[in-house]
Amino acid sequence: MSLTTVILNDPELGRLLGKRGTTSDITLYNRRLGGEIFIFVEPGQEKLGALLQAIAMADAAIVRMDALTPEIGEMLLALDMLGKRQGLLILEGLTEEQVLPVLRGTVAEGYATVERDFNAIISELGGFSHESTPPCRVEVDHAFTVRSVGTVVLGNVKGGRIERHMELTLLPQGREVLVRSIQIQDENVAHAEAGDRVGLALKGISSEEIERGAVLTPEPESFTVSREVELDFAPCPYFRGELKAGMRCMLGAGLSYRAAVIKDLYEAGENTLRLVVEAERRLVLTPGQPVIVARPEVRGLRLAGSGTVV
Repeated sequence: MSLTTVILNDPELGRLLGKRGTTSDITLYNRRLGGEIFIFVEPGQEKLGALLQAIAMADAAIVRMDALTPEIGEMLLALDMLGKRQGLLILEGLTEEQVLPVLRGTVAEGYATVERDFNAIISELGGFSHESTPPCRVEVDHAFTVRSVGTVVLGNVKGGRIERHMELTLLPQGREVLVRSIQIQDENVAHAEAGDRVGLALKGISSEEIERGAVLTPEPESFTVSREVELDFAPCPYFRGELKAGMRCMLGAGLSYRAAVIKDLYEAGENTLRLVVEAERRLVLTPGQPVIVARPEVRGLRLAGSGTVV
């Protein structure tokens, strides 16, 4: 089993739970226990894009709640908008009765409370499962060049099975690439399944051409690559700003975080809003995919709402 968990509001917990690995605006920690592999993802404290990307990478969440702050409220709303129903709460200086009103109505209402203890946390995570949804794909979060190996990408297999020597399409570019080798936890393997975190050595493209949010898939026809995104949209009731045509915003779609402009916002039926936005660069999308609309420049809550791709 392999499980990826995002850690929120606890910059020291990753070191307790795993060995430090890849570090950028997102830091990853790894732990192998028998046949189980646990990946922990910690976003940078200040960057909204890193927060949304780290949550999108994860199968589950651990949230440390030491105060009822707007920052923690924003994290909980992001988890809810992205549908992360598996999670744990670490309460420090707060009781369950105090936090329940904040959690009510969100996915975090179903999170179990756990002590900040290695064995307790790992035991709870062992009961969770990884996300696996079609189509077959690897969502890329890092890319770099290794001497004598060439282009290497890191990412999670989100659906299907990836095999060595498989030909894949890299989106949004639409480039054909060959999987030269696959590693899981620095060990060479012949294939990887949904849930696995992999390092893929690729032939046919340079690392400079790949950015976070790229998708590798043998099923490119299952995706839409476009700058324009149409959403069934739900405004966040706690957002104090406004949304209107011509306004700039940011989109969190999978592991992509893109600047965009709102083209239209209108009623598409009873209790249904439709939002049309145009991103500055192409996005890789699937129908029903959750997308967060943010305005990071506003004071207070930065999440304006979320929707699913039409």
